[in-house]
Amino acid sequence: MTSILLLGCSIKYQKTTKGYSRPVDNTVFTYKKKNFYLNSSLIDTTKIYCNAYPIDKPQYFDCYRFFGNGRCLSYRFFGKIDSTAFADINIGRIGYYHIEKNIIRFQEFTVYAEHFKKGGGGALIHKYAVIKGDSIIMDSQNVSKRYFANRNILGGGYKLIYIKTQIKVPKLNPNW
Repeated sequence: MTSILLLGCSIKYQKTTKGYSRPVDNTVFTYKKKNFYLNSSLIDTTKIYCNAYPIDKPQYFDCYRFFGNGRCLSYRFFGKIDSTAFADINIGRIGYYHIEKNIIRFQEFTVYAEHFKKGGGGALIHKYAVIKGDSIIMDSQNVSKRYFANRNILGGGYKLIYIKTQIKVPKLNPNW
């Protein structure tokens, strides 16, 4: 299974009170327009899924929070996970997800540093992964190996493995 990184056209965005980017027009998310059904046996919306790397001495953590209505937030923490971030809807990168059998597909909104410096807009990232037990496994074959140099390596390919943590999250109502 290969994750795909597709960048859309430049999308206008605004900043939250915490400094995170949000598209001005949320209709850019095509996943928003689809009917959503959560298979709660596959994704736990009361927990956080995280990937630490490098594994032996983590320098940063990427985490996902899933909501029962098809929305998700992704986070990056340096040094250690700040669990207070999960209680604030204005922190994190927003997106949507869909599950088909054991495949999870994501659409996330981001503003890359080079776009930000040039006054440009944001873009949608599209990726997919396999749900296996308490883990979400994303293959990185189509992305630069330099970017994934410190990540998990399985079966000869670079894999991002997001493991369900014991971090409990408060109820929030996504507003995008």
